[in-house]
Parts: sequence; structure tokens; C-alpha cells
Amino acid sequence: MRIATIVLYLAWPGSCFVQFPGSRTTRRPPSHTKPRPTPVIALPEADAPFSDTRKRVNSAAAALDALSLPPPASTPVFQAIALGLVTAGVLCHSALDANLASIWATVRATPWFRHDMFEPLVAVGSFFVWIHLWLGADMVASSKRFPRIASKLRERQIVPKPVQASGEQKMSRWYAGWPLETAVYLLPLWAIATWTDWFAPRRAALNFVAPSAFRVAKEIVGGLFLYDFFFFFTHVF
Repeated sequence: MRIATIVLYLAWPGSCFVQFPGSRTTRRPPSHTKPRPTPVIALPEADAPFSDTRKRVNSAAAALDALSLPPPASTPVFQAIALGLVTAGVLCHSALDANLASIWATVRATPWFRHDMFEPLVAVGSFFVWIHLWLGADMVASSKRFPRIASKLRERQIVPKPVQASGEQKMSRWYAGWPLETAVYLLPLWAIATWTDWFAPRRAALNFVAPSAFRVAKEIVGGLFLYDFFFFFTHVF
């Protein structure tokens, strides 16, 4: 997230690295003797449409710069597990491909897998699990029922929440809109699957040979990267 914030700052009109035509900000010479200050986007006050965006970006940059938490002790363990899984996948790719082909031959014949709404329902189900998992962590961190766990969770908060008179933190409402978002996502896809033939390429793909383990891993990693890349801009703006 820090990298994406800095990239956005460098590409902003009037920054010290990019000078767009018509910009009213003069070019500043680079400094090699003083430490680089916290990135702050300086937009003229007259640019009212950008004022809210400027506040959000500057607030996010300040919060990230203020965050100086050491990496958790479990980080090397998870790094070793990830490295081991990658190594095992490279060494045992033939066995993985054979098992994947067997699974593919079984699931592509099942009605629930062949249904046009299978992928949308999997996506919504995954988001449901993760959203409520983070909601549970948020509730524990904001309450006083589990003080030891709550204190550990609060240590990892990027922006501390206000504390109420009862000693509990005031929870945000970031999760309140998920039922509406579920309907907005699923209903158009359901209408497309019901009254059009737009999902015909998906049904035809079920007759293809099974994908390799490398292709599955590549598409998962690429999908996660593109998801975070595009959603960064939608969350900021």
C-alpha cells in the first residue's frame, strides 16, 4: 500500500517529479542532503473537487508513516512454508497435474459446478467468510471480553479507534453494506445467466482438458495482484 501511495504521489500533477502542462506548481530541485519528508500532495485551495481526495491520500500516507511496528515473530515461519510449497510444486508438478486432471474430470460433470452462477457464488461465499472473520476480530479488539487478545489486536491497528466511556472502542460501520453489495453483484449476473447466452464460453470451456498446476497458480497470483491494484484506486478515490 505504501508503494501504491508513493506512485500516486509521483504521478500527481504538480509533484516534484512530474510536471504536467498547465500546472501552477514550479519544479523543485531534488535534495540529496536532507531526508525525504512525508509525501504530502500540495493542491491549490481553489481546486475544490480534489480537496477530499487530497485529505484521504495525505491521511493514508501519514498513517503509514506513523506505523512502525516490528514484523510478527510468525513471519519467518510463514515465509518458510511459502518457500516450501513453491519448491514442492516445482519438484512434484507432474503428480500435481495428474491429480488436478482427475479432480477436473469429476467436478466438471457435477451439476453445481456446471451451473453458470458457480463462480459468482464462490466469490460471494469467500467474501462472506473473510468479511465476517475480520468483523469478529474487530469485535474482539473493540470489546473488553478478551483483554489479552484485544490488547494484541489493538497493537496492530493502523489507525486507533476512539475509546468510549465504557472503555470499549467505537466500531466502524465498514461492514454494514455487504447485503446490498451482494445483491448488486449477484442479481445482474443471475439475470444474464437466465435470459442470455453470454456464459456459453464458460460451458464450452468445461470440455477442455484440465489446466496445469502452474497455470492455476499463475492465474490466482495474477488475479490477486490485479484485484489489489485496481481496488487501491477505488478505495482512495
